[in-house]
Amino acid sequence: IERQQAIAVSMSLGLVLDGSNGDLKVSGHSSAEAAVLLQIHGKNELPSKVIPKWYIFVSLLWEPMPVMIWIAIAIEAALGKWMDMSILLAIQIANASIAYYETTKSGDAVA
Repeated sequence: IERQQAIAVSMSLGLVLDGSNGDLKVSGHSSAEAAVLLQIHGKNELPSKVIPKWYIFVSLLWEPMPVMIWIAIAIEAALGKWMDMSILLAIQIANASIAYYETTKSGDAVA
């Protein structure tokens, strides 16, 4: 059973088992093969996805709740209630600023 497990593990890792006499000597690609595969396929890594900071901030202004606040700001402006409109606008900017700070802080912690 140990040999079967070693074969299964080596196959899943793309390795080749050497020896047919019961030895479990495992070998991988040679340096030349590895260099050719690296040139063909590139490094085994995910591409980094960089989102501009300004886009993160602007996207926070167009989520469902902020859209409702924008509608309320437009209604207050149409009614001429400038004080209420400015309070709602200040709330909108403060909310987006706090969310931006928290989003970028958590993103930096992960990276």
